[in-house]
Amino acid sequence: MESTDRRYDIDWVRVIAFYFLIFFHSSMFFVPYDFHFKNNETSEIFSPFITFFHQWRLPLLFIVSGMGVRFAMKRRSPLQFIAERSRRLLIPLIFGMFVVVPPQIYFERIWKGAEYSYFEFYKLVLQFQSYPAGNFSWHHLWFIVYLFVFCILCLPLFMFFMSGRGKIIINRLTDYMTPKGRIFLFAIPLTVVYYLFAFDWPETHDLINDWYNFFYSMTFFILGFIICSNDKFWEIIDKNTSLSIKTALFLSALLMFTAWFPVIDLFPDYTFADYIYGIIKSVNILAIHFAIFGIARKHLNKPGRFLTYANESVYPFYILHQSVMMSAGFYILQWDISLWSKFALVIIATVGGTVLIYEVLIRWNNPARLLFGLKPKAQKNDYRVTSIAGETSGD
Repeated sequence: MESTDRRYDIDWVRVIAFYFLIFFHSSMFFVPYDFHFKNNETSEIFSPFITFFHQWRLPLLFIVSGMGVRFAMKRRSPLQFIAERSRRLLIPLIFGMFVVVPPQIYFERIWKGAEYSYFEFYKLVLQFQSYPAGNFSWHHLWFIVYLFVFCILCLPLFMFFMSGRGKIIINRLTDYMTPKGRIFLFAIPLTVVYYLFAFDWPETHDLINDWYNFFYSMTFFILGFIICSNDKFWEIIDKNTSLSIKTALFLSALLMFTAWFPVIDLFPDYTFADYIYGIIKSVNILAIHFAIFGIARKHLNKPGRFLTYANESVYPFYILHQSVMMSAGFYILQWDISLWSKFALVIIATVGGTVLIYEVLIRWNNPARLLFGLKPKAQKNDYRVTSIAGETSGD
């Protein structure tokens, strides 16, 4: 049976996941990992936090995006869907690459010793030489690029799933996954992708040399579409919520102490360990996702004034937040205050600056709304807005 009711819980998961990026990215100034520029003092305290959330936060965004696409395609023909995705994704992407992203690169160049005005720097942007050698990039907007490509590539598959024969296959898959624990078999295609690509293709976010991240993310995207194609999948997720929580806690702890920050050397044969890691990682990510959806379905499936606001603002917030963060961070990181004070101020400045830009320049301005992927204000009707993750989760 196809889902027809409003799903506020999916809206909440989408909003929380995207807003969480502000806190995640702000911490990157202070971890001993590579980033565009760093605070002079870093802390290992951030490392477990970053490592744990990095495993599943982007797959969660893609699985939610696949769910959004399923709702979007209920009311559109294939051509209407492509036109809508192009307007919602490509216009903000192009605008972002020319207007939103360049300040990030500028402040990185200045931090590393370059001496030029922003006008002089921007002439270098227009040379269209790819970052990092050049100054033209989509930076954090890579997610939009991949999402658009996934929408186009997966459209024939999604159309098949919505056909009579496709619905029969979805129903049979649902019936097969009904026994408790079987839903984790969705880890099989994820593990296959891991084995085929993870060892040779590290994450680059450049689309053409990023095959592991590309196919792994697309698998989650397809899974999100499948889950929202039959209400019985949600009953299965509900039935497995407790098991998902326990599995996620156990496997996350196992990975934390044997792989991410090893204190126990269980697998001295690292080739064998890599293959075991691929299985555990895929099951763990699914367990975390199913736990989140199960908890959200039980506790967050209700509307609210904040959700109304957040559901509309989440896309502009995503587009803007990293540029605001890096612009503010460039100055805050140079202040003679503690690491934790800087961290707090970066978050405050990022949230405050992003809200200010959204409220003053975007929310009530229809041309700006177009550039940031929002419908014209006159067409907004309660929750019927579109975020980066796709259509809202119901009619």
